[in-house]
Amino acid sequence: MIQKTIDNYLNIKVQKIEFDFQGRIIFSDDILFPTKNASSIYDIHPFFEIINEIIQVKNREEIFKIILFELEKTTFIVDIIVYSGNKEINPFLLIFDRSEYYTEIQQVTQDKNELFISNFHENEKNIKLNEEKSFKNKFLASISHDLKTPIAGVIGLLDLFKKENLTYDQKELLSTINSSMIHINRLVGDIFDLSKIEYGEFQIENNSFDLEEIIKNIERVYLEKFILKNVEFQVVKSNKVPVKLIGDYNRVIQIITNLVDNAYKYTNKGKVVFEINLDYRRAKNVRLKFSVKDTGIGFDITSKEQFESFKKLHHQNIEGSGLGLSIVIKLIELMKGTFSFDSKINEGSLFEITLPFETEIESQKSKTTIKKFTKIDIKNKFNVLIVDDNEINQLVLMKLLVNHGGFYMDIANNGEKAIEMAKKEDYDLIFMDLHMPKMNGFEAIEYITSNENLKKSKIIALSAYDIKKDKELAKTLKVDDYIVKPFVSEELFTSIYNVLNIKKEQ
Repeated sequence: MIQKTIDNYLNIKVQKIEFDFQGRIIFSDDILFPTKNASSIYDIHPFFEIINEIIQVKNREEIFKIILFELEKTTFIVDIIVYSGNKEINPFLLIFDRSEYYTEIQQVTQDKNELFISNFHENEKNIKLNEEKSFKNKFLASISHDLKTPIAGVIGLLDLFKKENLTYDQKELLSTINSSMIHINRLVGDIFDLSKIEYGEFQIENNSFDLEEIIKNIERVYLEKFILKNVEFQVVKSNKVPVKLIGDYNRVIQIITNLVDNAYKYTNKGKVVFEINLDYRRAKNVRLKFSVKDTGIGFDITSKEQFESFKKLHHQNIEGSGLGLSIVIKLIELMKGTFSFDSKINEGSLFEITLPFETEIESQKSKTTIKKFTKIDIKNKFNVLIVDDNEINQLVLMKLLVNHGGFYMDIANNGEKAIEMAKKEDYDLIFMDLHMPKMNGFEAIEYITSNENLKKSKIIALSAYDIKKDKELAKTLKVDDYIVKPFVSEELFTSIYNVLNIKKEQ
């Protein structure tokens, strides 16, 4: 079944050219273009000059993607695989004609951009209507989902690249891209959280966490950035502050990160101090005070109500969405905390917040211990159907399963195709994207689970929407698990092990 999937993916024209170690052409099937007039591989196209370096190392394989070829008045967009050969095998290259595929991708992207621009102008008109708030929230939720889908794909690809043997320069580029994607994902997360809060769908979670871990994360992310900006960065924690707490770890991180990030952006000299103190303690209940003080450019706002969504504090050309403090204030209110600030133009700003927590006791600590992920070798192969309308997400999920081993895979682009394939094949597990064109994932799941003639496959729902309504509907349909994109490989396989009851002793 893997072979069938690969065959479908590679159902394109491929030209093979074999040559010796001096570059002289030995054989070419000329499927894409003739090579009769070229005695050497280097005569075909300037791109092939790079081959001379590749063949210096035996058994080397290099892959080049999205190469534009203009040969004999014909233009190709190709992917190329070069094998350097060895004593028994001559070097050769495979040229895959991806012109149609990349042209379609370009057209789809252009169509989406035009549609987005068109919708944006229409939205600008609608925002002025009486239902501004309702419309804005729906728009934010929708656009966040549309952005999270490609973000999930890119983060998944980056996770796969980390496992490859990369050069130092490639690792540096990968690290830069990864940092940018984390930043983008956080911005999109802020937008999505804002829409959930105003919809009344946002929920604060209470779990055990270590405050020291938050402090280390903040230092790790910002210490070097402040040094490069020649601004002093201090983290001060009172010894009276307990470190084992029960509260919403992710929201605490989100609040502190937004405050420190603001201080970083608006402070060009002097220092920034992030301080944590004990504000109140009685029995297991504590209230902590977090403060961020900077010597930055300051602002002249006097009321927290003036921190509107998407409104910056001033008009200087500094990167930012204007969402940070608006999100912070709304999260603090949901967590039943307090927020205050003081700022003077060209002198700096001070933000102070208090948040309530419970201190962790030993019995709770033992219950909330996080188990380290351990890969399990699968002896019995499982039949899997991947249902997703996004080709990148299909590829990432398929690659993760192939690298792990133990799975046969098929792919469907929508709910209708998934049902058609489920009628012909028994699947142990179905990954179902919930938001697809034609027939969405909810409808497909309902049909599959209610049809007596279909095998009762395990189903893991995949969605960029982390909202209560979707989760409750998925639960009603008896979905075995619900994973929010973007996810990490450990999260994916933990879910697979649990759903398929795969144990280490298998």
